[in-house]
Amino acid sequence: MTFTVSAPGRICLFGEHQDYLGLPVIAAAISKRFYFKGEPNSDRKLRIKLLDLNETVEFSLDDLNYTKPRDYFKSAIRVLMQNGYTVKNGVNAEAWSEIPQRAGVSSSSAMTNAWISCVLTANGYEIPDLKILGRMSFTAEVIEFNEPGGMMDQYSTAIGGTIYLESQPQLLIQSLSTIPGTFILVDSNQPKDTIGILQFARNKRLDIALEIQSQNPDFSWQLAEKHTPDYLVREARDLYSGTIRNRDILLEAIQLLRSGDFDAVNFGKLLTEHHGILSQTLKVSTLLIDTMLEKCLEAGALGGKIVGSGGGGCFIVYAPDNPEEIIELMAANGLKSWKVAVDQGARVE
Repeated sequence: MTFTVSAPGRICLFGEHQDYLGLPVIAAAISKRFYFKGEPNSDRKLRIKLLDLNETVEFSLDDLNYTKPRDYFKSAIRVLMQNGYTVKNGVNAEAWSEIPQRAGVSSSSAMTNAWISCVLTANGYEIPDLKILGRMSFTAEVIEFNEPGGMMDQYSTAIGGTIYLESQPQLLIQSLSTIPGTFILVDSNQPKDTIGILQFARNKRLDIALEIQSQNPDFSWQLAEKHTPDYLVREARDLYSGTIRNRDILLEAIQLLRSGDFDAVNFGKLLTEHHGILSQTLKVSTLLIDTMLEKCLEAGALGGKIVGSGGGGCFIVYAPDNPEEIIELMAANGLKSWKVAVDQGARVE
């Protein structure tokens, strides 16, 4: 029995760099997917040919000890067993991806969701409820390795579509209507400095929260007032106000998406304002990405923003009226870009 399974990449529309603060996000799965073509075997071996890397991973179900950081192929199987699944068949599989790698569009979470689906299918199971799949993927990637990080990537690439996700005070996931029009995904070809970015964008704001809580133990980013505490130093004041504004931009966006009267121009403006704070206040963009987004706006795009941890990687452009013109513009500037649609979650092809 040969089968193919896949899971989509994702773009964060609103709430970028907010989920690890306990704030909500709006994310959409995209029509760039990670695939496994597999067949079960009886020798309890997992053999995965990573076609894009020209590498092969092989291990046994009888030895699931981790041998490297982020050993997701093994952690996924361990999590399946923790959740009561009997995994007795091995898998011979080929894997390939349409998703730009290490570029802010969740190629790793798409891989994990697709791999879990691959192992389940090889062992005679159907893919479970997609929220359950997302939870298992989150456990395999984050909990198993004690990693920092939110839940957006795992749940959005499992569930698909456009979702609103709250992780605090408790998990809440709601599916939203598909956004009309076309997105263009652009790869800046700039490698990301994820660790450096997180040290500034995440750690400094966690420190700000601790400082405020020393004065106000009930402080939370969810309920924080717009007024910046006077005792914060200037850099901290800027980070505070930017975080609150990005929180409120998401609230405006969710009202727009739930209104039943979608305003594409306003939607694009909210994307662009969100990017401006990510760039100027959180310092997660680059000069190249800022320049290219400005060129896209001048060419008639309605909005756009960087996606992922930043410092490089991909950005998105919302251009429902002239997507081909934007793609030609990016090509003229030496950048690869693709039209992407909002796509389904994990599935058996």
